[in-house]
Amino acid sequence: MFLIMGISQKEKMLDFRQLVICTCCGQYDQIEVWMRYSYFMLFFIPIFKWNRHYYVRMRCCDKIAQLNEDIGRAIARGDEVTIDINTLDFGCGSKL
Repeated sequence: MFLIMGISQKEKMLDFRQLVICTCCGQYDQIEVWMRYSYFMLFFIPIFKWNRHYYVRMRCCDKIAQLNEDIGRAIARGDEVTIDINTLDFGCGSKL
């Protein structure tokens, strides 16, 4: 009998829409939220996930910042959430 199992990583774009003014480039654009996680699979069927991290990406300049885990879980559940991008660190130097 063969047992096929493995561990892998995956990224998933979350259904979230919010228009903001970018703190890096100053443009008015939409942000994207996505989740990166590791998972264990058995016979190519994902069994459980762990090590979840949530990220925000500015579409205008492709800057990425890590999102608070509680806010990320709320977005993944489909709750109504507003993200304050002034509290995120995009690593763009000075804020506008």
